[in-house]
Amino acid sequence: MEVGQYYFKREKYDAAIDRYKEAVRLLPDYALAYRLMGEAYEKKHFLPEAQAAYKKFLQAAPNDKDSGEVRKRLERLQAEIAEQNKRRAAATKP
Repeated sequence: MEVGQYYFKREKYDAAIDRYKEAVRLLPDYALAYRLMGEAYEKKHFLPEAQAAYKKFLQAAPNDKDSGEVRKRLERLQAEIAEQNKRRAAATKP
């Protein structure tokens, strides 16, 4: 986790995500790793992946002190993903 945070602070999000994935592989209920993974995916604009990571955070720690903030992020991500899908659909219409 420390290495992941090191990479995150240096904006090396792919490396950070790899470290967070390793953390949850070893400890599947490690909520903090899911939250930080979601933040790294957001920075990369990988919104569905961020959404999935945040959902796993909430499953692992529904009453965590950060759960309210994560729920707000999820709502915002859902709206952004819906907007992206709407724009894609409009762009592909003949």
